[in-house]
Amino acid sequence: MCTQLTTMAVSSKEKHLRYSVCYICVLLFSTSMVFTQDEERLPQATNLEIIQMLGRQVGDSVVSVLNSGDSVRVMVRPSQTAWFVRGVIMQAVEGGGCIPTESLSSPVEMDIGLMSANVEYTNIRRTGLFGGKIIDRLVRVSFAANVVDKRTGMVLLNGNLTRSSSDVIEVSEVSRIENPGIPETRGVLPEEGFFSFLLEPLVVVGAIAVAVYLLFHVRS
Repeated sequence: MCTQLTTMAVSSKEKHLRYSVCYICVLLFSTSMVFTQDEERLPQATNLEIIQMLGRQVGDSVVSVLNSGDSVRVMVRPSQTAWFVRGVIMQAVEGGGCIPTESLSSPVEMDIGLMSANVEYTNIRRTGLFGGKIIDRLVRVSFAANVVDKRTGMVLLNGNLTRSSSDVIEVSEVSRIENPGIPETRGVLPEEGFFSFLLEPLVVVGAIAVAVYLLFHVRS
């Protein structure tokens, strides 16, 4: 009878051990599969595409002060560095029903200067315990705009316009979304935190240690 009870007790402990080890494995697997909704839908747009999208938004805002059908002399400055947004500004002018031109006799002059365009990366982290690294991306552009109706001498617009876009991207995608030939599309990756760097191996070692402890504790 005693032998039977001892056998049942050992069997119960072994079953408890198996459940504990299985629980640890499931916990590790579940942690590695944790994603937020935003992180599941990682964007594919390059930094240049986002800068141009923001430039188009600025162009649309500037054109909103014009009358459809106006002939507009468009100047995008500085020409040496703002060439990558000139096309979208022209598209905005045409999309607003105006006629872009370089003629000095145009009744309306639009002078747009690209003051800054930059990309910032922050908050590097993992999607899960064993997941890939992700990072927050902020793209910001700032323009100075001056629009004058030469027929009346009226200043239709004079001021600065800033637009920005933020999202989450995979760190492995950074080399693809940047353009080596355009400094404005490049950002600096932040260093991963010391504790974040140690978290994964510590959790793995801790889980193994717990499993080993349970194994010998149950057998004893």
